[in-house]
Amino acid sequence: NLKQIAGWLNVSQQRINQIRNFILLCPKIQEDIFLGDDKAISEIPEYKLRKIIDTMDWQVQQKFWQELRNNPTE
Repeated sequence: NLKQIAGWLNVSQQRINQIRNFILLCPKIQEDIFLGDDKAISEIPEYKLRKIIDTMDWQVQQKFWQELRNNPTE
C-alpha cells in the first residue's frame, strides 16, 4: 500500500500519490516534464497539473498542457 511505500522511501504518502499521478499523464507530457530542456516547466507547481491529471482523455490533456505552458502564471 502507499503508506508502506512512503515509509520505505522516507517520503510522505502525499508525495507518493503525486508521483503516482504522473503516470496518468499522457506520454508526451511526461516526456516534456522529465526529458525536456525548457526550464520554465520546472517552475510549474504541481497543483496546476491537477486539472490535467483529472482528465483521462490524452487529447484534452495535451490541450490543457499547451494552455498551461503558454500561460504558466494563470
